[in-house]
Amino acid sequence: MSRKLFPQDDRDSFDWQAYLSSALTLPDAKTRDGIKALNLRVKEWLTEACDTFIYLPQEYSDPSRGDKMKPEEIYILDRWRVAESDFVVMNLDTPSFGVGQEAEIACSMGIPIIAFHYDGNQVSRIIKGIPALFTSEGTSKPSDGIIAYKDLQNYEDLKGELIAAVTRLQKSIKPLTVGSIGTSFSSRLTRAIAKSGKSKPTVAKEAGFTEAFLNSLLHEYKFIESIFEPYGLLKLCSLRNIPEERYLNPGLWVLKRLASTLNMRVSALLGDEEIGRAWHEPLVLLGRKGVTLEEFVEVANEADYLLLHQKAARNSAPQDVADGIFALVENKRNGGTPRD
Repeated sequence: MSRKLFPQDDRDSFDWQAYLSSALTLPDAKTRDGIKALNLRVKEWLTEACDTFIYLPQEYSDPSRGDKMKPEEIYILDRWRVAESDFVVMNLDTPSFGVGQEAEIACSMGIPIIAFHYDGNQVSRIIKGIPALFTSEGTSKPSDGIIAYKDLQNYEDLKGELIAAVTRLQKSIKPLTVGSIGTSFSSRLTRAIAKSGKSKPTVAKEAGFTEAFLNSLLHEYKFIESIFEPYGLLKLCSLRNIPEERYLNPGLWVLKRLASTLNMRVSALLGDEEIGRAWHEPLVLLGRKGVTLEEFVEVANEADYLLLHQKAARNSAPQDVADGIFALVENKRNGGTPRD
């Protein structure tokens, strides 16, 4: 073998990482052992053929291990492991609440899923309809992407279809960029709560969340890393330092409720302060020429806003940007369009 297949932190030698999800908490030892054996085969196939580091929970946090992790810790660990992966592979041979939860976590983060099951087994319709399921080119129907295999002896059909699906997926996405970028959402939220003068229980209550949920949004990489130090898990496979927003992934409704409770703009929670700074000088210059904010927004929205913002962010360009926008506004006032 050109790759080692035992638990270790050698991910830097791989271009890709995937999370392999399956049922693990089962009373039937024979079924459990069968699932684990197939998972190891899948790991070997994708390691060798697809240059993919496979994170396999049974090798790190399996319920049968000696480490007695708390349910809250397992949730945080598995959520981070899904978030740090480029894609998720799901073994749907046995119904599992955990697999369903991991599927929804991946879907909420926009992480593609490749799923498989034995052709004779039934799979929950809600799982088969998850929009994150990767399909072949030319179809957007999630259930069409699920692999159904028949060979229970050597799994040759599963092997071929699974490798083919992963290969197609790798051609359609880019590997996750590792490394935090800028100030994290949790840091911005922590500062906002402190500035509001409200306690965390009060913020949670007013926003309509549980305090545990609010606390989960305040978890930063170093804190999460410290949770698992006593278990020795990180010696086998450290947590990838991914952008925390991918792990936290607060929904739009959550952001709106927090912004309302903390009396601030959603954009401030999202870290869009740089946009305001970049536009400040051009807007001041435009204001001196009688351009209103409404006129600016209308022109910027219809023109190439991103290009304008990139120019505005350059120290030497504010006057040029202001002159260009003023010309667009004048053209608009005279009945033209920003692209005339």
